[in-house]
Amino acid sequence: MSHYRDDYQAALSRATALEMEIEQLKRQQQYHQATITALSRELRARRLEVRELAEIINQSPIRAEDKPARASNTVVVFALAVLSLLVVHPLGPLAWIAANRELRLINMGFSDPRHRPMAVAGKVLGITATIIFIVTTLMFLFASAGAPCGHEIPWHAAY
Repeated sequence: MSHYRDDYQAALSRATALEMEIEQLKRQQQYHQATITALSRELRARRLEVRELAEIINQSPIRAEDKPARASNTVVVFALAVLSLLVVHPLGPLAWIAANRELRLINMGFSDPRHRPMAVAGKVLGITATIIFIVTTLMFLFASAGAPCGHEIPWHAAY
């Protein structure tokens, strides 16, 4: 089906280019009758091709204009990513995984492609929150490794 869409777009682009070329020749007062006739003949052929391909596309059971079969979870993914970045950093990996899943569904055509920017933003925020979570965890572990155990006497109490 994608092949027909590509052919349709190519034929439509060529027909549009031919129309513009004919109009340009007419506007420039260059009535090259042979050129205009040849371009007009090619334009008719392209319009016929566009019409035939449009009928094939419109008769197909799956069209790009059809609404996806499932609702998009992109808003939930984005909210999870923002929450993980601002409040609960351990949710970062979950937001990252959920955003990857949503992007995969968008790429496969199961989810609305208009939600791609929000899914990408959710992925970036999830990655950022994951990095912050890892860095703060390592800082806490290193700080607690060098901390006293609690049974030592502080230096100011010894005097």
